[in-house]
Amino acid sequence: MSTTRPSDSWATMTKTELPVVDYSVTVTDGAKSGTFIFRIRKQPSSTRTIAVLNTSYERYTLTFLVEDVTDYDATTNPLKTFDTALTTMIIKALRTLIVGGVSMIPVPGAQISFGSTSFSVVDTVDIAQTTDKTIDVFIVTCNIKETTTSAVADDEVPKASRSDELPPWQMPAEVTFDSQTTEGMALGFAYPVEDLDGAQTYDNESLRKKGLASGGMVAVENYAKDPFASPPSFSKVNGTLRISKSFLRGGGPVDLSSLQGTVNAEKIALSIEGAILVFPAGTLSPTMMQVSPKLYKMPIAWLPKTKHPLNKTYGELFYGYSGTTANKVAVNRTGQIIIVNKPMRYIEVSAAFTFRPEGFAVWLANRGYRELDSASADGGKNITDDKSGTLKEAWLTKEGKKTADDRIWRGFTMVKSSSSVDSLLKEFFPTSNDFTWATTKDNFGSKVTQ
Repeated sequence: MSTTRPSDSWATMTKTELPVVDYSVTVTDGAKSGTFIFRIRKQPSSTRTIAVLNTSYERYTLTFLVEDVTDYDATTNPLKTFDTALTTMIIKALRTLIVGGVSMIPVPGAQISFGSTSFSVVDTVDIAQTTDKTIDVFIVTCNIKETTTSAVADDEVPKASRSDELPPWQMPAEVTFDSQTTEGMALGFAYPVEDLDGAQTYDNESLRKKGLASGGMVAVENYAKDPFASPPSFSKVNGTLRISKSFLRGGGPVDLSSLQGTVNAEKIALSIEGAILVFPAGTLSPTMMQVSPKLYKMPIAWLPKTKHPLNKTYGELFYGYSGTTANKVAVNRTGQIIIVNKPMRYIEVSAAFTFRPEGFAVWLANRGYRELDSASADGGKNITDDKSGTLKEAWLTKEGKKTADDRIWRGFTMVKSSSSVDSLLKEFFPTSNDFTWATTKDNFGSKVTQ
């Protein structure tokens, strides 16, 4: 059996000289200036870890020996120049040597290739003395991290993307306006159209043409200037304005009694991103208001190695923990960013308004079968026909006396004009917010109610 060791048959390896380079670094301290000379040796072998390989990314380590070979016996040298500040200036010179990028030591952020498919960049650079007694020899360690891009990324601190989702209370008001045909009403006044001859027949087209209105409204009465015994009801179209908006919190008590039975006293113009809704005075009346409490789940990032942002305990989040551990605030030990939801209460306020282009009043013929009479025991007397003596309906004056000349129509309504309608609408369109929705150039911040 051969006694030759395998290594005896190996070819002698070619000797490789490690690069050794001297670099001059000049630093200043105020008006003082001095030059240091550093000798750098590349040291690929070290007791430190050279490479760390895992499924996420790889790490590498490069080390260099840096020796201060400055001639301190020269007539002019840094020791004489800086005196007691020598140590500080040596550190400054070492920093300049590395950060300046003029030496063989790669600077932080530099790209280095180790043959992997991804980029590797210098993450940090450490400077230390080799031993306590050797004060002129330093070891410089470059910590290199593999990254998927050519840019330097600080992955030591966990990061979470910022959500661009706006909470409900930062959203603008939702506005809808629709119209519908309501039940017939006798307002006392209507638009006149062409008459029809009861002895003739008409088709749909001719009825449509004769039924087109023009001009202003007139009293609904016959050609004898008397109201019809059974006044017809006219179907009409009303509009409904609905507005809904969320608020983080309420602004205080709301006096609903001041809203019900009111109508806008002045013209209101709503500007919704340039779309103008105009409501003349006396046409818009609140009919509904609703306040609903809501719950919003605000996303919060739970970073690795940190306590639960809402101080939730292990017992509140998980089953199976003992009593001692269950009462401890949970810590994220997964190494991943976890999104938790913080419940926040807010309110959603909705209101509805009825729109009538002709207003909310009705007019009734001022006619009756009695008139005022101060000489009578009950203050009034019947109106009779002069010839037959039977009761007769007649027009009345504002003084309650029968008249053959005046034809007065009395007006009534169930709403009163108020500025509270305009004030309520303004609450749905605040002129300022805690976030930037648009710029002043886009007319943001201007009054919505005009």
